[in-house]
Amino acid sequence: MIRSRWLAVTLTALTLLAACVPGSNLPDTRPTDRQAKDIRTDVAAMGEVTLTVWDQEVRGGQDKQITALNEEFQRKYPNIRINRVPRSFDDLRNTTRLGLTSVQAPDVVQVNNGRQDMGAYVKAGLLLPMDGYAEVYRWHQRFPATVLLLSGLPEVVSVTRGS
Repeated sequence: MIRSRWLAVTLTALTLLAACVPGSNLPDTRPTDRQAKDIRTDVAAMGEVTLTVWDQEVRGGQDKQITALNEEFQRKYPNIRINRVPRSFDDLRNTTRLGLTSVQAPDVVQVNNGRQDMGAYVKAGLLLPMDGYAEVYRWHQRFPATVLLLSGLPEVVSVTRGS
């Protein structure tokens, strides 16, 4: 009797814990790419927007530059607020998966483009494809081939470019 009661309590606790796993209430579908025609580029017409941005630019000069760039952007687009969450490289790397699987995931996160990080997040469907944005903002024309090559793995490129 005590053993079956203990088993019932344990199973109930495990079920409750499983329900609380980060990302367990997210849809099982992979993110889809927004088509270029569906992307709004008139920032002023977007209304009030707050972007939560996680980055690793915490060292002296980097932090100062990102802070200045964010302030300049917010002056130019007063309807956009940037909620910047700077973290050390290790802290960012250790918290990104949990953050991306949260219902309150950051809007933008700086991810190491290595196979262990970006490759795994793309494979898990945790990063949105950016092809539509690349087309609208002409990233493939604005950045040199070497930068584009370094910005993705073959597996990532094939997933994000659809080829």
